[in-house]
Amino acid sequence: MGFLSYSQNAFLKWREGLLASPLWLGWELVIMNLVCAPGGPYFGETVLICLATSFGDRSRMML
Repeated sequence: MGFLSYSQNAFLKWREGLLASPLWLGWELVIMNLVCAPGGPYFGETVLICLATSFGDRSRMML
């Protein structure tokens, strides 16, 4: 869960323009490895719901 908190923080910084796009791309690829792995859709539906709406919505699009 700590990793997702850091990921959400990176997303918010990227959206505000405080994180370079190439760095966000790296975060996004790592998140995709997590949520697209076997069991990822279940994980996404149970855990991503407690994160900020904008980050949770973007993460669900990866599923």
